[in-house]
Amino acid sequence: MAELIQLAARPGWQLVVVAQAPALQILQRHGHDCLPVLLPPVKGASDAAAMLSTARDILSAERPDIIIAGLSSPGDGGIDEALLAVRNVPALLMQDFWGEQNTYFGRGADGFLALDAFAQAMNLARHNKPSFVVGSPRHARLAELDIAGERREIRRQLNTADGQLVFGWFGQSLHHLTGYQKSLADWIAAIRAMGGCQVLYKPHPREDMAARQQTSALFDAAGLPHQTLSGWSIEQALLACDVATSILSNCLYDAAYLNHFSADPLITPVAWLAEPDIRNFFNAVVPANELPYATADLALMVRDHKDVARFISTATKPSTRDRIWQAAKVSLADPRAATDRVAAAILAMIG
Repeated sequence: MAELIQLAARPGWQLVVVAQAPALQILQRHGHDCLPVLLPPVKGASDAAAMLSTARDILSAERPDIIIAGLSSPGDGGIDEALLAVRNVPALLMQDFWGEQNTYFGRGADGFLALDAFAQAMNLARHNKPSFVVGSPRHARLAELDIAGERREIRRQLNTADGQLVFGWFGQSLHHLTGYQKSLADWIAAIRAMGGCQVLYKPHPREDMAARQQTSALFDAAGLPHQTLSGWSIEQALLACDVATSILSNCLYDAAYLNHFSADPLITPVAWLAEPDIRNFFNAVVPANELPYATADLALMVRDHKDVARFISTATKPSTRDRIWQAAKVSLADPRAATDRVAAAILAMIG
């Protein structure tokens, strides 16, 4: 969503950026002025009134012509969902994951700003709503990044030895699922068995301190030294890695786009879907096996805990990294025109 703020520079356009944590802090760190919503996400009916009232007040004060909404985590009702629920103007949902929407308060957007044709087809099939295929605005800036130079500097800061393999675990706010802890424990055991690796942990913004401590405790219990990259950007953390693993996070898509813009093979992204409750959780949103990670070979996908050691070994092979790098070059659309496509979609919606 931050990339869309540049639309405010267009003649006759005015943007009001409404945000709550953690998006609020992320946007403010990047120097963007925001209308802050200090309420926590709604998780039960008793908390809904205040969020919906706040949304009504915002719409009454700002009188927008259109709403461009983001997504709160599944099971949460954030200000995005509240604005969609109480609006009387058109609305588009900015998707950064295929087929996803959040109708916590019972009403979604009129259409979607979608990543690709696969997302467009899924939105029509699952939600019976149209999409504008715009690509991924947030990845446009990677085209200007000195990827090789940044990688060298980041590894220097981390004291990575020449030739040392670097594995990263990219956390998610899924600690309520039994399979999350099991997945992390299996991953730690596989990395520890390899020996000689550097291990990084990049927490998700929605992982609270207790969740982060729980994750670090699993590393410590296994005797596996690791570094926690709490203050690092997602791109910095990914560039440190040879193999980047998450359950099914958007960071895997970030890794794919870093591969897309890299002059050389860079990162092997790994989606860790070995536990049944994890697979069920994501399949309720979109069938994981149908995602471009699998169908376009943008990432490896671990679907069975018995395959863990084999997948870790496969992920480190130069031939694997080269194959996935080539796939990202071929399969991913250039995102540099994405913001212009969003602008065109907005104009089409408001006439």
